[in-house]
Parts: sequence; C-alpha cells; structure tokens
Amino acid sequence: DDFRRAERAAVGLSERLISGLTRTMSERGILPALTFCKEQAPRLAQQVASEHGVRIGRISVAGRQRNSGNAPTPWQSRILSQFQQKVDQGAKPDDLVHVQTTELPDTVALRVMYGIGVQPYCLSCHGSGNEVPEEVRTALGEAPSAAPQTCFFAQRWNFFEKVC
Repeated sequence: DDFRRAERAAVGLSERLISGLTRTMSERGILPALTFCKEQAPRLAQQVASEHGVRIGRISVAGRQRNSGNAPTPWQSRILSQFQQKVDQGAKPDDLVHVQTTELPDTVALRVMYGIGVQPYCLSCHGSGNEVPEEVRTALGEAPSAAPQTCFFAQRWNFFEKVC
C-alpha cells in the first residue's frame, strides 16, 4: 500500500544518507562530508524517489535551513510546528510520524512526514558553538549559497523527511 511504500522509501533514503556520510567522514574527513551533504544527498533522494515512485526530501524548520530549496511548504510548516510542540512536551523526534490521507491535491495520494533525531556526527556541521570545528565554519562562510548558522541545530531535532 502507499504507506508501506513511503516507509520503505524513507528508510532507504535514511540508510543511504547515513552510510554515505559516515563513510565519507571516516575515509576523507569533515570537509568532504560537507560536499557529500550538499551534492550527493539530493541525488540520493532523487534515486530513492524514482525507485519507489514517490517524492521525498529533507526539510527543516523555516529559517534554519542552509539551502533555501529545503524551506518547508505551508503544510510542512504546520506539521513541523506540531512536531515542535510534541518535542517540547517530551516526545522523542524519532517517534514522530504524521500521515495525511484527506484534503490532498489531486496528484497526491498520501503525505507522510517523519521526525529525525540528530545524530552525534551531524553536530560536526550542524551543532552550535565549539561543536562545529573552525574549518567547517570557515568553509560554510566561504560557500556563496550557504549562510553559516552555528545555532542551526540548537534544538537538535529539526530535520524531517517527507514522502508525498
């Protein structure tokens, strides 16, 4: 069914991202990992989308994304807000799932959004203060499309995957 397909796609993307990122970090270091996230993550999302016949990607809370192409749409912003409230009340990000089957555009059969808890290796680039090495802050500051935001993961939970 549509939900199982969405779930398989989300798990597949997550596994590929984690595998590729951790391999890049361990074999080549933190700066090549920045390139992996910027260039390879969108390609992996496209591959998974094609394999499963879905639209899939990562978003973050408005104002916290480094890539403006990852800004949430109005429906995503509404769910992110709900997720934030649940986290504020003690929920674990990895336990958050939103499934929508009604009031959808004609071309959309299902919307699913998953909360993603931030992993320790993510904080090397998305952490705050001393969690982000100077070389990373410098690299982000020099990238023309990236705004260095060392408070990016201040709440350490705000990446989500969407499957439409």
